[in-house]
Amino acid sequence: TNSFTGRKSGNITLMTWATIVLNGPKFYKRLARSINDTTFELATNLNKIPHVTVIGNPCDLVNVVAFYTDPKICHISGVNHFLKQKGYNLNELQKPDAVHIAVTENHTSEEFKKQFIIDVVVSVREAKLAQKEASEKGLPTGAAIYGTSQKISDSSIIDKVARNYLDLLYS
Repeated sequence: TNSFTGRKSGNITLMTWATIVLNGPKFYKRLARSINDTTFELATNLNKIPHVTVIGNPCDLVNVVAFYTDPKICHISGVNHFLKQKGYNLNELQKPDAVHIAVTENHTSEEFKKQFIIDVVVSVREAKLAQKEASEKGLPTGAAIYGTSQKISDSSIIDKVARNYLDLLYS
């Protein structure tokens, strides 16, 4: 994946190879199946949460579940804010504003899957309330800049900020 600072290294490929060499192909296939099943289960359960929509069909041999909320009800960056307070570290996306979780072996336990869905439900409720309060006070809710941990209140300037950053980085 390309990012502002360049391409990620081949560590994912290396770790996959090392896992297969160390544990054998049967272990790797069982692990891959478990991750794929977890991806399907998380996507299915996230789609059941009011105001949450899963993007695409993450059950087609991928391990990433991206989702967004109805911004009129609660902005996904608000939901992510409350999920961070609960210890999650989801990546924020743009166009549409969304977050995604890359499912790994750490996420395959029944305890994690159940708690994650509960925490998303609670975070949507918290973000809905916070957005309502901010709206009543005339405060902006913000938008994320992909590839950074920053938020801005005016999403219309993201393109200009990104171009300026790249100009500074490569000039």
